[in-house]
Formats: sequence, C-alpha cells, structure tokens
Amino acid sequence: MENLGGTRPPSLEELDARLRNLATTHPDRVSLRPVGRTAGGRPLHLLTVQGGPRSVLVLAPHLDDPVGLATLDALAHYASRDTRARDRVTWHFVPCCDPDGAARQDQWWLTRWPVTMEEFHRDLYRPGAAGCAQQHADVRGFGAGQPETTTALEKAADLAAPRLLVALHSADWWNCNCLVRHATSKEFPLASLPTGCVSRDRPGSGLFVLPGPGPAASRHAPLTLRHYAARSGALGFVPEVPMWSTRSFAQPPEQGAAVLDQAQTVLASALRRIRPENDEEALLALTGHRLLTAVEAASLQVKAERVSGHPLTQVLPLFAAGLLLRHTQMSPGNPLEEGIRDRFFDSWCRRAEDVLRPTPVPLAEAVAAQIGTIMQAVNLIAHQTSSPRIGR
Repeated sequence: MENLGGTRPPSLEELDARLRNLATTHPDRVSLRPVGRTAGGRPLHLLTVQGGPRSVLVLAPHLDDPVGLATLDALAHYASRDTRARDRVTWHFVPCCDPDGAARQDQWWLTRWPVTMEEFHRDLYRPGAAGCAQQHADVRGFGAGQPETTTALEKAADLAAPRLLVALHSADWWNCNCLVRHATSKEFPLASLPTGCVSRDRPGSGLFVLPGPGPAASRHAPLTLRHYAARSGALGFVPEVPMWSTRSFAQPPEQGAAVLDQAQTVLASALRRIRPENDEEALLALTGHRLLTAVEAASLQVKAERVSGHPLTQVLPLFAAGLLLRHTQMSPGNPLEEGIRDRFFDSWCRRAEDVLRPTPVPLAEAVAAQIGTIMQAVNLIAHQTSSPRIGR
C-alpha cells in the first residue's frame, strides 16, 4: 500500500471525494449507496468493495480520532485494488458516523499535523451519549428514541450483515490495544489500561472485553452499534493505535490515585455550577457526569490493582478538562469556560507533557499498524465456522 495515510489525515470532504472516485473507477466491484440522513439533513453513505463470502464493516466513529480517517481511506483503496484483500471477505465502509457532530468541530488536523497533546485536547468535541450516533439514547431497546443517524447506521449494518464490525480509534499515549480479540503489534507496546477500557475484563495482554447488553452496559456505556450487529453474530472489534510515543515514568499507585481523586473533586465542583437551561447546557452536564464516572472508576482501579506509573493518571483528567472546555466554549456566556481553562486545563496539560514527553507517531506507522491488526481479525473470522459473540 503506497503512500500509506498521506502526510495528514484527510478532511471529510477529501475522504468523500476519494471514496466516490473509487466507485467511479471500479464500478465492477465498488459501489456507494445512501443509507439515510442525519437529524441535520446530511446524507450517510455505505461504500462496498465486493469480494468473498464473509462481510466486514469498518467505521470511523469520532473526528477526534483522525488516524481512523486515514486508515479507512487507505484500507478502502487497498481492498479495491488488491485481490488478496478481498478474496475471502467483502468490505463495507462508513466514512463518518456523525456528520452533524463533524460540522460542529474544526478539522484541526488539516493545518496542524502532527498535532501536540495540548492542541488535541483543547479541540476535543464529543456529542455525549444521547447524541452519539453509535450509541442509543434509549438503552431499553434498539430503535426506541434514537437519533436519525443511528437508524441510518443500523441500516448500514443490516445491509452489510457483517461477521466483523471494526470501529477505528486513536489512543492517547504509546500503546496499542484491542477490544474483544487480541492482536499483537510489533510497532507499538500493548496497553495495560487504556482510557476507554477502565473496569473492563482483560483476558489477555492488550485485550479488553466490551460489556454486553444489560444493566452494566446501560450504566457505564450505552448500547452501541457493535451490540446491534452482535445480535446477528458480528464480532465487535475496536483497534486503537497511538498518536504519540510517551516515556515511562515512576509514580507510586497512591500518587496516581491522588491525581485522579483531585481531578474528580475539581470536575464535581465545576459540574455543580451548570444549570441546564438549554440543549447545550444539558449536553455539557451529561458529558461531564460521564467523565466524572470514568475518572472515579479509574481511581478505584488504580487503588485496587496498585497500578504504578500509568499514563492514564495524567491523560484522563486532561481529556475530561478538554471536553468540558470545548463544550463550554460552544455555550456563549457559560461561566465555566474561564475557570476550566485557567484553573485546571492549562496546569493539567503542562503536567502531562512534562511527565510523558509526548512525541508524534508518524501517520504511516499508525495506519500500517491499525490495518495490520484489522487483517489479523479478518483472518480470524474468515476461518470461523460459527459466529463469535460480543461481550459475555
């Protein structure tokens, strides 16, 4: 795969144009079809590269995981041009799961790549659980009270009927990890406790199990498109690759837990000042309380397992502060913005950069590692005679 990932991740417009060109150039095996529209009226498309009998669906979930956009672009071109990539599987791609959210976020990587840890966390934006296209607002059941975008994504999953559903993510530090199935990486070390995997089962090194539907899922992580596809036998798979290499550091478990406990106290104090008088304020409150839960869970795990010198203790508070800062900036007149920025975002950012000394990972290396991990998962499902299960 030549020019793997390019010099920077593509913009959504560039990715859309490149995928449309694939369908025009290879009409015998590549098709592009609409699957629905978002609440904002934006179209959602499914690109299919026809091949073998097993089906793989690849999603780029979040715009603050831009490496995934580059990976999806490279993988779609590879699958369309190389028969070896499609001799056993048919590939399906959804280039952006949340076009409405994307329209509210600056595509900062277009002018600043590689990006620093401070720049990344200052520009974070997530729509929150209730507005996230991959997650269902009503956890009682699929199809009830969910965003239009979610309905469109479910249609894409129904059309693809995947045996493997892949959601592309970037990691906050020097690690590679996967949810559900283990895949080693020669390029990057395997993570022991990534940000998004706190309190999840770990059956192997770098491997974390996504909770299945039920009370645990509804409390800690709403039902996702992976759960939806799993009802038809799909294996949900989330490979993460790092945006930065970071150094190891010495930190007693008690000190790491204290850092997280301090972050929990500060975030809880900030959230008490929110008065949800409009949709943006309500979203800020929802996002903030989910982050607070994540920080609390991380602190409990660090204490219980006596985890020493883990990057999560530095990055998770910064991640939470960055998300809250971004949401307050989108709500004019919000009294929290100055306090979040001056009281803890800047200081937590300096602390994380001093401790971790982050160095950008070349985009081509991250994309190659992510594609290599996906191909290992493809090998797994291509040889299976029964459907794998997600969660427990």
